[in-house]
Amino acid sequence: MPVFNKEKLPILRERMLAKAEAESKAMKMQTERLRAERLEKAKSQALQDAYQFIQAQQGDMNIQATAAMSQTGMEMRKKLVSQRDQYAEEIFHSVREKLEAFVLSGKDYESYLKEAFAKAVQDGWRWNTTEESVVYLSPRDMKYKELFQTAAPMFCRIEADEKIQIGGFIIENPAHGLIQDETLEEKLNQQKKWFYRNSGFTVEVQF
Repeated sequence: MPVFNKEKLPILRERMLAKAEAESKAMKMQTERLRAERLEKAKSQALQDAYQFIQAQQGDMNIQATAAMSQTGMEMRKKLVSQRDQYAEEIFHSVREKLEAFVLSGKDYESYLKEAFAKAVQDGWRWNTTEESVVYLSPRDMKYKELFQTAAPMFCRIEADEKIQIGGFIIENPAHGLIQDETLEEKLNQQKKWFYRNSGFTVEVQF
């Protein structure tokens, strides 16, 4: 039977305490490390959640801002288009009045009709001298009937057309379905189209 040595008891106790203390410190260090890792992970997740939240909010703000800008742009465009149309209406109303005054000028208008008609019928294949054509005038301009009959290189008859409200004339070749509109109304409409394309009144809203 072994004999227990009482003198070795303090040494054994110190070794046991030292081992327990070392194990305790190791456990504490491991616990602190795990705690630090979890805390860092939690911080990283929180930052990621915050970033995603901010991105989502920014996206919503961008959508709202784009919608607001689009609405503002539409309102501005409507306003500018309205102003443009108002200016154009005033301009072409004045031009129409001047054309109507020109039609009533007498000799100047008569000279214009003669020159314009001579130029219009220069194209012989369109206005064949062996086929009858029709020249339409406004009822007011029927007084120039003889002018057209004398100047025409082809057989033609002159008829009044109430659709011609300002002046000028229309030539038609019924046999070939050809129509040439030389009315002042048509020239005014062409000028309107040119005006909108080239006058600088084209409206563009950019952001």
